[in-house]
Amino acid sequence: MGLLRQRPNARKDDSGFQAFARLSLANDSNMLLEHLICLLPPDPYGPWYTFQDHWDASLWDIYPRTQVCGIGDNDTVILDGARAATIRWKSFKRVVLQGNRTVVRMIVEFALTAVSPLSIVAIAFIAFPGFLIKPVGLTLLALSLIVLLLSPGFIQKLYIGKVWNAQPWFFGVEGYMPLHEIEKKLFGADLKRLSWSTTASSLSRHNLLNHQNFANYCEGQDPTSDTGISARVQKALRSAES
Repeated sequence: MGLLRQRPNARKDDSGFQAFARLSLANDSNMLLEHLICLLPPDPYGPWYTFQDHWDASLWDIYPRTQVCGIGDNDTVILDGARAATIRWKSFKRVVLQGNRTVVRMIVEFALTAVSPLSIVAIAFIAFPGFLIKPVGLTLLALSLIVLLLSPGFIQKLYIGKVWNAQPWFFGVEGYMPLHEIEKKLFGADLKRLSWSTTASSLSRHNLLNHQNFANYCEGQDPTSDTGISARVQKALRSAES
């Protein structure tokens, strides 16, 4: 620590972590503790001064966006500039999506919206006695039946496609759920929109693929593809059932 510009007076009642935090606050331009907080230690219960990272990141590769502004009790610090998000634990909720409003989608949306009133008008024309009105009613009824038969494909065309904007949500799940079940909860069907994160936590798994335009492309995998994580999930399920 002799290379640092400021050296605060030592306190006998400070722990090693608190002493290091005070040293980092005195030399705020060096951001010593801010760099250390950004690391993910391999052992979450290991000593605080571990400079090893689960992803083999180095301190000089990190530029922190938060700043330590205070020191608390029980080896804790107060961060300034740290962003947070509310986690929804009680249930899933529909995610609002915004797609490109093309001409085909507008026609499909109009056809699905107009099929109900069109059927009512067609039945009224058929029931009304008249030589010219009845063929018109049969024609409208045939069109409405065609739209009803094609409605599954129309709905797929209306809701499947590139998503330009999505409503942000942060859902919390206790345990493990496959992606196809999560998509059914959020979108009503398995649309292959979600993918596993590559480096979200120490449980994340990924493969390096060689694509035509991207060398060493990193693709996330289901964490349960790892036998160790799969065994942990099964153990947790058995303990929950018992």
